[in-house]
Amino acid sequence: MPRADNNHALEVGERVYLREPTGRDQVEIVTRNSASRALHRGWVTPPTETHTFAEWLVRCRKPNVQCFLVCRLEDGAIAEPRVGVGGAEPRPRRIAQAEAALAGRAPGAEVFQAAADAAADAVDPLEDHTTSADYRRSLVRTLTRRALERAAASEACR
Repeated sequence: MPRADNNHALEVGERVYLREPTGRDQVEIVTRNSASRALHRGWVTPPTETHTFAEWLVRCRKPNVQCFLVCRLEDGAIAEPRVGVGGAEPRPRRIAQAEAALAGRAPGAEVFQAAADAAADAVDPLEDHTTSADYRRSLVRTLTRRALERAAASEACR
């Protein structure tokens, strides 16, 4: 949910801007690169782990190297949200209903609660002798809301 930070932009276009990477970009770059390894195979080897990101960032600072990020200009709305749940069902998975509740909306308590409710409604929780399905569903609701609140408060969103 990063907001446009084009104060340090090298170039600003109608929908995107160009800037140099910083340490604040680590989580998003590693996550996106890890998810798109097949796309990069044979062309480049982008950082897909914390230590390779740190090495890449050092290389980007060398005088004979230029690294840039193409960033979208956003209107403050949540763009391309991803919500995943693990431990409630037999397998971890993304929850499209929660993502849809976030997409295109401004971050806030009501939006986060709607996404958390959607996630809780979408899961088919496991049940065993120690944990009921209702309890797991309640955990999905609470932990999804907390994760969204934490993500919105992080440095990457400022």
